Amino acid sequence: MKSLTLFGAALLLVAAGALAQDRGAAGQSAPPTEPSASPYQDPSQSPGTMQPTPAPEASSSKTVSGTVESLTEGKTLKVKTADGKTKTFNLRTAAVDPGVKVGSAVRVTQTRDVNGKSSLTVEPDSAAKQ
Repeated sequence: MKSLTLFGAALLLVAAGALAQDRGAAGQSAPPTEPSASPYQDPSQSPGTMQPTPAPEASSSKTVSGTVESLTEGKTLKVKTADGKTKTFNLRTAAVDPGVKVGSAVRVTQTRDVNGKSSLTVEPDSAAKQ
């Protein structure tokens, strides 16, 4: 019986504390809070003018110029660059100019758009002297 009385007293204390908090908060408004730092807000702007930060540009382009060492139509292209290195390109989805032949000067441009899609263009390099 004694443990039941202690349990009841503890329960009353908890209920009274919760009731007191409710009564104290009923007549007061919550204090203003500071806005949290966000990647969508420029810290130099006032808190009420949130603006999304533009996404970084994710597209890229790379160009290689050189002489065609080998060409397997629809499969691979090997280009020897001016510094003597050989670069190999996959031609499965490439746009290859019909004038590109073994021994010709070419410009190979690889691009990747913002969605990650790659494309390859192979064309004669009119700026190169053979």
